[in-house]
Amino acid sequence: MWFEKTRELALPPPELQVAVEARGAGASVRVTATRFARAVHLSTADGEGTFSDNFFDLLPGESVTVDWRAPAGAASVDAARFSSALRTMTVRDTY
Repeated sequence: MWFEKTRELALPPPELQVAVEARGAGASVRVTATRFARAVHLSTADGEGTFSDNFFDLLPGESVTVDWRAPAGAASVDAARFSSALRTMTVRDTY
């Protein structure tokens, strides 16, 4: 599988679940996959802030917790608002 071209991989929909916990001017994001997820990428609708990790793989049932830091001078994060602005994408979403 790893030696095939990306567009030729028969990856199933990973069915990602995301949980957000506000932490001052940042947030903790826990991502879990029901099926294999290749190169999970996190972003926000406005493109602001920095994630501690990005482009990671998840095996079925596996979880990864990533920290998000707001830009300097940002106010406290509202978990519900941040969750709605959070975007997830995997390699499967690119083809």
